Amino acid sequence: MSGFLDSPVPRWFTIPAHRPFLEDLAAGVWRALSPLGVDALAGAVVLLPTRRAARSLAEAFLKVAGAKAVLLPQMRPIGDLDEGEAPFEAGDLALDLAPAISPLRRRFELAGLVVENESLLERKLDAASALQLADALAAFLDSCQIEETGDPDKLWSLVEGDLARHWRVSADFLTLALEAWPKRLDALGMMDVAARRVALTRRLEARWRVSPPAEILIAAGSTGSAPATADLLGAIARVPRGCVVLPGLDTSLADSAWDEVGEQHPQGAMRRLLSRAGVARGEVRDWDPAPEAG
Repeated sequence: MSGFLDSPVPRWFTIPAHRPFLEDLAAGVWRALSPLGVDALAGAVVLLPTRRAARSLAEAFLKVAGAKAVLLPQMRPIGDLDEGEAPFEAGDLALDLAPAISPLRRRFELAGLVVENESLLERKLDAASALQLADALAAFLDSCQIEETGDPDKLWSLVEGDLARHWRVSADFLTLALEAWPKRLDALGMMDVAARRVALTRRLEARWRVSPPAEILIAAGSTGSAPATADLLGAIARVPRGCVVLPGLDTSLADSAWDEVGEQHPQGAMRRLLSRAGVARGEVRDWDPAPEAG
């Protein structure tokens, strides 16, 4: 195989756990795209789990290029997509979305909500405690939004468990907070950052399934722990010039053992991702790095 673009869609690859992931990724991309000219590499978009990974991949590309002058691909964290930058197009995906509330304002708005409903708490809170509970509530809201928890029964179990147990607050208080906070955001004309990112990711996925991007698109290192991200990865694997590169999928595990892999298993996230995408583990191919990286 001369490069990942030669493979049929959907394109799912993996780099073994014992290999240097970013170095092999850079080597394989360089091997496939450098013969196509400088524009091919510079015009590619690589989506990674974190900004730190993006910086490290840039260093890996420079190492592979050696003394050659090179224009690097656009490297972006997949969980922090901004409609003002590639791979979004001129921000049109977010034209009807409210702006995101700032973290500081959100903290104080949630603290105000806590104080307003203090009568439902099982103890008196001072200002510092109200802010701490606001922070915990914010993290809980983020988790619900990222996981797109819409099932009332599941949400109720979360309310009764995590926050209620840790903060010794009543489920009635948390339920009221979860109902009151969206109303407060509507009044402010704003959205939570996590909810907005999920909405943007969903819109991008829907667009790419109907109108695939012309750019070379690579998603690497993510296991799609959030549902919206998992579905975006599934869309990327199917675009004409796209692929997904998984980190350390265990292709040697017996099928019977793979079928028993649970959520807490190191391979659990990737098993869930592949199942969600309708891809069998055997369809995932080994990533082909450049000879000098292998």
